[in-house]
Amino acid sequence: MEELYNIAKSCKTYKEFDRAINDKKPKKKNHKLAIVNGILKLSKLTFKDVRSQKRKRELVDVRMIMSVALLNKGYHPKIIGKYINRDRSTVLHHKKIVSNLLETNKEFKEKYNLLTKLN
Repeated sequence: MEELYNIAKSCKTYKEFDRAINDKKPKKKNHKLAIVNGILKLSKLTFKDVRSQKRKRELVDVRMIMSVALLNKGYHPKIIGKYINRDRSTVLHHKKIVSNLLETNKEFKEKYNLLTKLN
């Protein structure tokens, strides 16, 4: 958990951060990078897309699902926020929104179940 935070803190540009993350291979199945890579692979998006400032529904949904999946694994909102280029309060807001969407939106629930089945 602290490892990713230290990497993000030491990198000055997105390219350095991306290179540092992609050079590290996940050691365990439940490792943060394995979770994120699994979600990105299934959603057919890149990490650059998720970290971007774009607000397309598809990107926002994946960001929210990724945030909640990492929160459920015990990662701190501040670290998750740095990882997805957002504030910690946004990560906590994602948790609230996802719980509401899971109750009311069938399409989102199917997408959530598909993207988090590996976790």
